[in-house]
Amino acid sequence: MHGDFQGWKPNEGLKMTYDPSQQVYTATITPEEEGCFKFTTQLAETEEWTIDEYLWGADSDGDFVVMKDQMGADLSLIAKGQAFRIPAGEWTLTASLEDGTLVIEGDWPEEAMYVAGSFTNWSEDMVAMEKGEDGLYTIEIEIAMPTEGNAEFKFVDEFGKWYGGATDGNNFVITQEQIDNKTPLTLTIPGMNFELPIAGKYILTVDRANMTFTIAAVGGFAQGDVNGDGVVSGADVTALYNVLLDGATVAGNPDVNGDNIVNGSDVTALYNILLQ
Repeated sequence: MHGDFQGWKPNEGLKMTYDPSQQVYTATITPEEEGCFKFTTQLAETEEWTIDEYLWGADSDGDFVVMKDQMGADLSLIAKGQAFRIPAGEWTLTASLEDGTLVIEGDWPEEAMYVAGSFTNWSEDMVAMEKGEDGLYTIEIEIAMPTEGNAEFKFVDEFGKWYGGATDGNNFVITQEQIDNKTPLTLTIPGMNFELPIAGKYILTVDRANMTFTIAAVGGFAQGDVNGDGVVSGADVTALYNVLLDGATVAGNPDVNGDNIVNGSDVTALYNILLQ
């Protein structure tokens, strides 16, 4: 066997065990992340790929992505086929060149979704989302700003795949309008970090089937809505200055950056929101 799990080295394949009574080859692999593999009946003598005619793979137009419902089923195995793509885990492979079949067995983990970001020490303390009867994953979570910059996060599934924003190579910066309107935002694998410049408590909802997620502020006032009129505008700057200079009481939340202190840094945070 050759694959991502062994660096696709043509002269260092994983030797499978042959059972002459069943005329099948077996092997167990434990990839730590999603990857591809093929079978070969002959190793190369060098690290150059000169043995393509001996490679066996999937009967498909591109990589054959193995799914949960295909565990234990006979998958087509053909000469010069495409690579099988398998998620992380422990998988037992049984290949029959005579029948042209491959059977993959293993414990497919339960579907899950997590949030990981600057406010969870990324994967160190990532938080599990709850799956509802509608198939959507939700979580109510407090998102604080780091010491420098804005909060960043992604979503992670049961296989350790990261789901981020669809951008041209920069972070996907979430706007106040997208929060207010609960705009569905596209998820890609692995995508770029979602960046949130507004601290606060939010409800995150992931629609894994359609690869989208929404973010909504918890409570009656969006972050930056100091005067509580439902929008973030120049009037909030005036309201914030009134709080700082005169100790005025406002309907909204003057702690714009979410550090539990109302001071000049909240003015800077509010201007950053308005500039977006």
